[in-house]
Amino acid sequence: MKTKEFELKFIITMFRHVFFFFSIAVFTSQAISAQGENWRVVTNMPTPRHDIASCVVNGKIYAIGGMSHEYNGQKTFFNLVTRFDPENSVWDTCQSMSGPRVGAYACPVNGKIYLFGGRNNFSSPNISNMFIYDTEADTWSTVTNMPWGTSYAAGCMYDNKIYLFGGLEAGSTAWNPSKQVLRYDPETESWDTLAEMNVARSHFTVNVMNNKIYAFGGMNASTNQLTKVVEVYDPSSDTWELNNPAPSYRAMNTSVRFNDRIWILSGAKNVSSYNNSVDIYEPATDSWQCAAAEDLPLIKMWHPASVIHDSMVYLLGGTTASYFLDIPEMIAFDFPVARAQNDTVLPCESFEILFYEDGDIYITPSGIQAEKATIEAATIQQESGTAGQKITLQMEISGSCWIYGIASEGRLDRGYSSLNIISAVTATTDVTANTSDDGTGDCTVEIAIADAIFNDNCPGSTLVWEMSGATNYFWPGQVYTWTFNHGVTKIVYTLKNGSSIISKDSLEVTVLDDEDPQFIVPPTDTVYRSSDCSYDIDPFITGDALNEWDNCATGIEGFILNDNDTNLTGCDTAGYIIRTLRLDDGNGNVVDQIQIIWVLPLPTAIPIIEKIPDFRFYPNPAEDYITVELPATGDISLFDILGREMTGISNVSGKTTISVSELPQGVYFIRVNYGKEFSIEKVLVE
Repeated sequence: MKTKEFELKFIITMFRHVFFFFSIAVFTSQAISAQGENWRVVTNMPTPRHDIASCVVNGKIYAIGGMSHEYNGQKTFFNLVTRFDPENSVWDTCQSMSGPRVGAYACPVNGKIYLFGGRNNFSSPNISNMFIYDTEADTWSTVTNMPWGTSYAAGCMYDNKIYLFGGLEAGSTAWNPSKQVLRYDPETESWDTLAEMNVARSHFTVNVMNNKIYAFGGMNASTNQLTKVVEVYDPSSDTWELNNPAPSYRAMNTSVRFNDRIWILSGAKNVSSYNNSVDIYEPATDSWQCAAAEDLPLIKMWHPASVIHDSMVYLLGGTTASYFLDIPEMIAFDFPVARAQNDTVLPCESFEILFYEDGDIYITPSGIQAEKATIEAATIQQESGTAGQKITLQMEISGSCWIYGIASEGRLDRGYSSLNIISAVTATTDVTANTSDDGTGDCTVEIAIADAIFNDNCPGSTLVWEMSGATNYFWPGQVYTWTFNHGVTKIVYTLKNGSSIISKDSLEVTVLDDEDPQFIVPPTDTVYRSSDCSYDIDPFITGDALNEWDNCATGIEGFILNDNDTNLTGCDTAGYIIRTLRLDDGNGNVVDQIQIIWVLPLPTAIPIIEKIPDFRFYPNPAEDYITVELPATGDISLFDILGREMTGISNVSGKTTISVSELPQGVYFIRVNYGKEFSIEKVLVE
């Protein structure tokens, strides 16, 4: 296990590379193919690494030098040179350099590769030596040194000359950025110093378009500050201008050029955040476009990019954001034949599609990833166009679509451009009400439903709503006030044009039962023991169990929850059982009632009594007192619902008064004993 001291040293050591780390992320080919539909894994590098110098010569991609970083902090710097053949998807090992190199720039010139700058390792100074690799002879040679050493500079070739921009300070081991610009002429082997950039930067990218050189992103590695400044260099006048800044900060990224646009790929957004996004810059209009459909399937930094046949981009190597794990996968992406200019529209709303190449496009529901025949079978709309052409379309649907393209040479681009046609009808939010809201007590609630919001871009469209099997045509689709039953009712709004469905939305009305069920059971019952001391109690509820009139449940029955017989003490002694009965309406409402069952011993002799005398009591309910009138002499007892005697009066005849003012509110029982016979009535104390 790592210690905190080790972690701190590790962070400090790597902080100059503008990284924080959080958790380890392991990427596999399966994980990559599950995301970023437009990218695919081509193959794995023989030796995963980052900080690679790379370029394309005769259709093959060369990966020169670089480094790897292990989880334990161990760094390896390479002099390795490998070559990838896209046609056959195979790697070769070429002649190694004389020493390791990271942060260098490689530029192809007439079948050879010129290698500029870099470092042997992080503690060594920037290198001023320049080397040439002959791809045919597989040999390395030296040439005129640079005026000063640099590393992590950006470079490009323009008008048969090689330009180097910025990078780290000349000849230094520090990480301070530079504004300096150099130009090398391979024919004369001479160097020129040009106008400096406005912003000092390293770890950035440049690209050439329309006779100008564009610089994107970068950072000051000594202060961990990133930039989104875009500078434009005019080689004819040796001057710099500031253009529209990038949408986000970027460093350790790469860029490629395609059809008058520059694609900025992945990299770091700040010292603790990294991205897999793709932004597209259009120099002609100095404008930016977010290309979400082309986002990388994983985060990459320090990864070179190579374009093959002006139609496919390859990204090799690089690292993830987590502990600098080197990425073995080489991923590739086919540039689109065409793409939607505004990728979120309403049905029947106009949108433009720009063709990058000559070819056909197929608009399909998203999720279709197949060969041409399947795509054509699922096509909603098909169009043709030529490179640079813009066409205007409308779609009478809602949902997510993909725009596939077939280039003129037959290349199939799969799902590269998304088109989201948003719903043209929006229902109000779901509604929840209780059965008691309107006080009717009949398990229904009257609810006013607000208008559905819809867009009428499509001429002749009609809004229809359906509820509980009823279809209604109102304009603009108001349900108004409706009586909803207990349960869930779904209201579906459909915008239709004839028989075609343009879009749908729905809401649910949920009516909850918040009424407690009510039932009545006799407060007491009496059983006698048999000669063997046993007794028999009816297992079912004695008397009626009645649903309350406004209860939403039907057909429910009470049941015995439990019997507590702890107050039965012996065969010759009277005792009682506390029975708990329950009524559950199935809607989350439960009510319990208590019944006292007296268990009396077997009487030695049972006198014949023709009639148990009745007694009267009043008032009921009572608040302060109860008046009891007995037809014969008897003993009066007042019990609570648990069978506890609250008061008792013996040998009462005629009329007497019992005070109840000190008793808690609730149900009580008056018991009058006439010798061995008794009578019980229920009284409510308020």
